[in-house]
Amino acid sequence: MAKVANSIAKQQDGICVLREPEPVLAQLPVSEVWGVGRQLTKRLEAQGIVTALQLREADISLIKQLLGVVGVRIVLELRGVPCLPLELCPQPRKSCCVARGFGRPVESLADLREAVAFYGATAAAKLRRDGQVAKTMTVFITTSRFRPRDYYANSQTLILPFPANDTPTLVRAALGATEQLYQPGYSFHKAGVMLMDLSPEGIVQGSIFEDQVGQERSWELMEVIDSLNRQFGSGAVRWAAEGLQQGWRMRADRLTQRYTTRWDELVSAN
Repeated sequence: MAKVANSIAKQQDGICVLREPEPVLAQLPVSEVWGVGRQLTKRLEAQGIVTALQLREADISLIKQLLGVVGVRIVLELRGVPCLPLELCPQPRKSCCVARGFGRPVESLADLREAVAFYGATAAAKLRRDGQVAKTMTVFITTSRFRPRDYYANSQTLILPFPANDTPTLVRAALGATEQLYQPGYSFHKAGVMLMDLSPEGIVQGSIFEDQVGQERSWELMEVIDSLNRQFGSGAVRWAAEGLQQGWRMRADRLTQRYTTRWDELVSAN
């Protein structure tokens, strides 16, 4: 129901008060219900269920036979029965991935390096926020899959010398992988950095070959940078390898306003 209200709100200046959902659900095709794909739509339509309202009023036993447990949950959610409880204590993440499509095709190695450095720095900041470190990193790049004749995709997985969450270590490793993955003559559509084998940063076993003084200085530097970015906004302080103009960044001209997390984007009603 939140998905339905959000869809309507985007067409009504960002505001939707859904007191009586029945008229809306009666006009909503069942294929537009979140969680109902093409194959499930065909099964429902074969039984005469073509709208979200008809899905909501359908017999539970029939829905379980057609769509399984997932379909039953969808129907219950449409009836106002929550099936996914709120997690007060979320489990620690097992991996961290930062990947974006580019706002324009990227052909040069310099732009690709900037993008991968930006993604690596973002992933590192997420790890520090969650108090985790990573042992394994995967860097991948790909061209558009809608151009099969010029398609190219490749990835490289690295085992870090020791678990880390500091930006210099992760960005340096990501850029090294990018150098080997890059192939001239292609227009790249997307790149990403995935960090795996995560563990709590407080219980990581150190190495006798590790520069302890330099590591402590790096941690202090990360704390200062994270503090400045929290105070002045994300990206206020960043690494030169991430670039200044970043013309490759994904376009976000039609980004939905973040009403619940940004004071400057709150909805105003006159």
